[in-house]
Amino acid sequence: PNGCFVDINPAPEMFDSVRPNLTLTIRDALQRLIAAGKHRVGFIGGVGLNFDQVQRPDIREMAFREFTSINAGITEAPMFVGGPFNIENGYALGKRALDECADHLPEAFIVASDTLSVGALQAFNEEGVIVPRDTAVISINNSEVARYVSPPLSSYNINQETLGRMAVKLLQDLIVHPGRPHVHLT
Repeated sequence: PNGCFVDINPAPEMFDSVRPNLTLTIRDALQRLIAAGKHRVGFIGGVGLNFDQVQRPDIREMAFREFTSINAGITEAPMFVGGPFNIENGYALGKRALDECADHLPEAFIVASDTLSVGALQAFNEEGVIVPRDTAVISINNSEVARYVSPPLSSYNINQETLGRMAVKLLQDLIVHPGRPHVHLT
């Protein structure tokens, strides 16, 4: 009867949840890129989750769209989104970015996950695009794989231990106070 989801929540009316603040992550990445003089920033991301036959957009994609549309520091913000969050799709999206941008590659890319980044880096490498000389890449998750690619990924860390600890605290509170409203912690 009690539960707390970490990272997603397919039934927010029934369960608590703890999620990383990916909106803040995207905003911070864009601010850092602008401060570094990057004004053409691309985004590579997968498709959001599908619950009850309803496709939900990924929060990282929505945040990127929002912040680039209102930020005067960004002059171009091409997006390459589609498919699952895996290496093969990252490779396909990286190839698509290279094809569509041709000789006008963004100065940097924000990539929604490390697994997508690994594939995109492979696509860039095959076409002779040198990271970070030709374009910078910022990723999200700081997973194990991020340490083993060349060049090493600049990746935002999602602290799994903290997410788990907060989920257990919410679950304990829900057990002690079963009638309370559900909490969704970011």
